[in-house]
Amino acid sequence: MTVVIFILVVFLAPAVLLKLEEKYSWMNSLLGAYSLGILLSQMIASKEIAAFSKEATGVSIVLAICLLLLGADVKSWRYTGKETLISAFVFFTIVPIVTILSIKISNFEIDDLNAIGGMLTAVYTGSLPNMFVVGTALGVEANKIIILQLADMTFCGLFSLVILSPLVKKLYSFLPKKVFENNETVISNNELQVKKYILSLIISIVLIGIGVGLSKIFKPELEQLIIFGFVSTAAVLIAAKGKFRLENESNKLGNYFLLVFCISVGSMINFDQLFQAKSLPIFILTALVIIVSTIVHMVYCYFAKVDRDTAIITMTAAIFSPAFVPAVIKNLRNPQLLISGVAAALIGLFIGTYSGFLVGFLLS
Repeated sequence: MTVVIFILVVFLAPAVLLKLEEKYSWMNSLLGAYSLGILLSQMIASKEIAAFSKEATGVSIVLAICLLLLGADVKSWRYTGKETLISAFVFFTIVPIVTILSIKISNFEIDDLNAIGGMLTAVYTGSLPNMFVVGTALGVEANKIIILQLADMTFCGLFSLVILSPLVKKLYSFLPKKVFENNETVISNNELQVKKYILSLIISIVLIGIGVGLSKIFKPELEQLIIFGFVSTAAVLIAAKGKFRLENESNKLGNYFLLVFCISVGSMINFDQLFQAKSLPIFILTALVIIVSTIVHMVYCYFAKVDRDTAIITMTAAIFSPAFVPAVIKNLRNPQLLISGVAAALIGLFIGTYSGFLVGFLLS
């Protein structure tokens, strides 16, 4: 019964949250969805709910990215692409340096420290699949991989509450705010909008099906990169024709699936093992890499005069994954950065494993 209630909340709450956001200016649907997920994880947690949440996160986010990219303004790439990618590459360089220094300075006496450094670099340049590849290849014990994954979920989960709220704009308020050009006009026609949504959903399902099929040809650890890469590229190519531009900058259908994703991810957070003694060094190292890398990147952005939104998106692309980029884009209300933000995150997925191996080698 609790599983049924959970499923109903996951699929009904996003519609309610979006309506409330339209009605009340103070409402933040993303923060509400994430908080609701965390609340549910503490109230009705079970193995069945955890299994459903895992599936829901994968399906909902790839649908959300595809729908949002289909409705994106591809021409905005010329205003955002180069600066976003440069800022992302700087972050990708900062992470391994901070990881090595954190491990050397902290001087924790735990086994597989070089491999843990490699995994931290892999996950905060790429994503979890990169971390698993590095950990497995370097022979890390399964329990340490699980603890590191738990640390990642805990701190990224808490960090998500910041980047999905108005607080992130205040933290980056010392950076200039860039106004992006957008001279396109979109015809207002409710019937046309509905047809676009339906057609976009059908195309998204087809593209995802093809992406999943292609991913089966390659190794399992490349699955996320293949699916996200194919779906994103195909959606951008289709969007270049401009047939899916919607009346509002906010694609409601894409945002609905974003909220499904946020509730599902929030429900997967587990605080039970946070302060266990054997886990504490890994948790401390994880927090150090996330916080120090972000601060160093902020300093770079200040001196390089990178604008606020680009700095936030490139941080998201590195620390998180392509999955979180659309959610942060929505919070910033800057859809022009969507394509370059997803592109930066996909590059991180590609190079994450190599960066992790390099750091593991240097620390050994």
